[in-house]
Amino acid sequence: MLNYLVTSKGRRALLRLLWAEGERGSVSELARLAGLSFRTAHRELNQMHRAGLAVCTRAGNATLFEAPRRSGHPGRS
Repeated sequence: MLNYLVTSKGRRALLRLLWAEGERGSVSELARLAGLSFRTAHRELNQMHRAGLAVCTRAGNATLFEAPRRSGHPGRS
């Protein structure tokens, strides 16, 4: 079903990592885990962030991406 809804292979791989596997990491780390180039992962993660499918936080010099935290309130992270 995800293949039908999300046509980008890179975005599907990153969604699986963040949402299904609960991974959290920098663009470099997530790119390596997903088997993507840094450029592709960076582009997809930024688009996912703008769409609310990923959140990013600063940790020193790194920006870490993860799935939004779920709460009992729809539309809130």
